[in-house]
Amino acid sequence: GALIILSSISGYLTIAAFVLLPLMFIYAFIMNRKMKRAFKENRVQIAEVNTQIEDNLSGIRVVKSFANEEIENEKFKVGNDGFLRAKKQSYFYMGFYHSGMTAFTMLTANAGALPADDGPVLSAECAVVINADTNGIIYGKNEQKQHAMASTTKIMTALITLESGDLDRPFTVDSMAVRVEGTSMGLRAGDTVTRRALCCGMPCR
Repeated sequence: GALIILSSISGYLTIAAFVLLPLMFIYAFIMNRKMKRAFKENRVQIAEVNTQIEDNLSGIRVVKSFANEEIENEKFKVGNDGFLRAKKQSYFYMGFYHSGMTAFTMLTANAGALPADDGPVLSAECAVVINADTNGIIYGKNEQKQHAMASTTKIMTALITLESGDLDRPFTVDSMAVRVEGTSMGLRAGDTVTRRALCCGMPCR
């Protein structure tokens, strides 16, 4: 069911899941077995350390009587080193497991994000990217279709205003200006702002 839903969203992602999921399951199965063995070894080693400590505490008088403190310390060091090795191994397998699963997940996501042959997916009905030096079209989507100017009007108005200079000259907003649709800076009739502020506000709002 999940793959059916996935196929309706992205064909690339579905194919990537079909290819990578079996490998992911095999990897998880192998690493899970290794982690179980490592955790079992941890329990064995900690049990040996605890047994040795209990024996030393119960027979501490005998140990002192025969001056075997150094021997018992060495035995404890050996047991403790064994537990440390087992603990490090379990952490190694845990890290390897989680990093591997994360890598499989990222591979699946990136494979599903591969672009289709028809270019990037855009929500806009029309789009065009033009090289300013050569005037060549880098990317186009229905670029020859005629549409209303939309926000291009604001861009051209701001550009012409900037090129005309005198940007610090004040401008008094009249009732006709506030009725223009398409952008809003929250201005009211009678407000006074500079042309520079209007140029900054047009593209943003």
